[in-house]
Parts: sequence; C-alpha cells; structure tokens
Amino acid sequence: IVSALQGDRSEPYHAGKKVIGALEGIDDKLNAPIGPAYQAARDSAGRYANVNVKEFSERANQALDEDQLGHYLPDNVRAHLNDISSGKIPLNVNNLVQVDRVLSTAQRKAGKGSPEHMAIGKVRDALNSANIEGSAGQEAKAAFDAARGLAANRFSAHREVPALGLVAEGEAIPDSFIQKQVLGGNVEDVQKLAKILKNGTTEQQSAFQEARDQIGAKIMRAAFGENQAGD
Repeated sequence: IVSALQGDRSEPYHAGKKVIGALEGIDDKLNAPIGPAYQAARDSAGRYANVNVKEFSERANQALDEDQLGHYLPDNVRAHLNDISSGKIPLNVNNLVQVDRVLSTAQRKAGKGSPEHMAIGKVRDALNSANIEGSAGQEAKAAFDAARGLAANRFSAHREVPALGLVAEGEAIPDSFIQKQVLGGNVEDVQKLAKILKNGTTEQQSAFQEARDQIGAKIMRAAFGENQAGD
C-alpha cells in the first residue's frame, strides 16, 4: 500500500500481465513432467501402451446419459469420441494428452457454465480416468499411474486457485484480470492466489506485490478520488 501511496505502481493492464505471466510459470512447472511421464508408459516391446478405449467410451457415454447432456455435446467432439470408440483414431499414452488438449480447446470455446461446456467436461473426465490395457504390463501401468497422478495434481491446483485455471485455459485477459480476480474476486480465492504468488519465485513474489499495489490504489481512489494532478 505504501508504494501505491507513493505512485510507484503499474497500471491495471501491466499488473494483470505480470500476474498472468507469474501464474503461467507456476502452471508450466506443474505441466512439464506430465508429457514425459505418459510417454514412459510403454509395453514390453517398447511401444506406447494403449488406453482401454472400451472403458473410456462407456464411461463417457454413461456420464452424458446420466446427466442428460448427450444432446449438448458439440458435433465435432461427438465425431472425435466416435472415431476413438470405433478405433479409427488409436488412443495410447502418447496421444492422450493431445486428445485432452483438443477437448480443452473445444470446452473453452463452449463457454464456462454452458451445457456444452459441462458435456465436454464429462468426456474429459472419462478420458483422464481411463486405464491402459492390461497387456501393457506392470511397469507400464506404474508409469501411467504416476503420469495420471501428476495430471490430477495439476487439475486440482486449477480448481483450488481458479485464477491459475483461468490462465492455464488461456482465458485470462490482462485488461480485466486484476479487476475480476483480485479486486472483485471471492475472498478465499484471492487468499489462495496471494499464497501461491507470495511463496513462489522472485518473479511471482514481484507479481504478488503488483497485485497488492492495485488494492492500495483502489483504496486511494475510493477515499480521495482520481489523482488527476499525478502528485
């Protein structure tokens, strides 16, 4: 707040950009080991282990039917699901991450909270909970379970700190990020955001200070109005 009183602060856009960059660094660290961990899941012949497509397909369709969301699944996602179910698109540990990325992009375009967004989420949940074929062997299964645990930790962090999930999904906009995620955010969510920034790297701690300065600036404006003279 002291730095805000002295005028030593960034504008909301630059502060938002800095916090987003810091969160991207956190997510990159969580995401980096996931791909290699999946690729380590190979059968005795050294081939990428196949995912149990039947299990994935049944779980996805059952979840859609139970929540009556099948009608809302976008045509392109439905076509992708059908191609995997029929074997037209092979599904193994090497392309599982890519398939999930395609679904994530479609989910983002659908808009958070929409029936389409929820329907795609059911397919993603089924994909990320499917097992590999039993014939792959115990070493492959252990590697796959480890990779899935890393992915689950990342998604858990996204749920725990919504701002982090927003950045990971590419939905964070610098212009409005501070206003929506800090100044107008849920108290608990803001506290969690502050914690991961404050306890992070030097860059992340600097982003924490930027966000805190924006709060100080808002208090100043509320108390005294805009400082048109800049003094």
